[in-house]
Amino acid sequence: MDSPDKIKLFIKRSPDFFNELNQLSLTHLNNHTKDLSNFLVGFKEAYDKAQSIKYSEYVKSNQTQIFLTSMKEALRISQQMRMQEAPDFNIFNILKIARREVVATAMWKDLLDPKGLHEQGSLFLRPFLKLLDDKLQHMGKEFHSYAEQPINLWITSTEEFVRKVKKDDKDGRIDVYLKHMSSNLALAIEYKIGADDQERQVSRYYDHLKEQKFNHPHVIYITPTGVKPSEFSLGKMDEKKVICMSIQHELVPMLNRIQRVNANIPKKLNYFIKDYVEVARS
Repeated sequence: MDSPDKIKLFIKRSPDFFNELNQLSLTHLNNHTKDLSNFLVGFKEAYDKAQSIKYSEYVKSNQTQIFLTSMKEALRISQQMRMQEAPDFNIFNILKIARREVVATAMWKDLLDPKGLHEQGSLFLRPFLKLLDDKLQHMGKEFHSYAEQPINLWITSTEEFVRKVKKDDKDGRIDVYLKHMSSNLALAIEYKIGADDQERQVSRYYDHLKEQKFNHPHVIYITPTGVKPSEFSLGKMDEKKVICMSIQHELVPMLNRIQRVNANIPKKLNYFIKDYVEVARS
């Protein structure tokens, strides 16, 4: 007889033994269940008391009071500053014109004009032309310095009309047009934020400058990151006649430098530039 059969036979022949064992087990279990219940009740009471004491001590602590008072004062000062400075108020975002090219070109037209309404003379034009000269020099070619020309003889205009050359062309308008009144230099600035290039757009602007008999004409192509114009826009034009500038990486740092070293910029103009920089660098 194997072991399982022996066990079955033992159980069958010993009912009193197992009944007694079962009763002892139930009694033991009931006793310990009661003990466990008492233990859990006592533990909860002890835990609640400890938490109560801990919280009470925490609230009454001098360090806690100092911290809470400091936080309250910091929040009060922060709110007061927000009321005074309105940090989230940005005229470009409020009017939803952050991506409007016509707004940006009108702004740059005035900033680059020595006789602009900003009343700051060549404060913005001079570093812009210096940036242009640096980029031309970096291209490793001979050029006629724009920054060295008599600064007050530069004039700016917007929406300069460009007639179509080919039958399939569209009439165009140059965003910002810079001309020098004595040295026969001119720059066509195309400011691109989100609009697509038109067919031969940059090429037509360059051809327009050549037709006007300007010396060393260049088209400045301004985009957020400084990308080149598409072949669709360039046509057969020599891309070296196009100077690409980045709003985020070149023009915004330029404006930041101007503000940093010129503490007397009028507040109205200063705030306007800060608003432009905020939306332009994003």
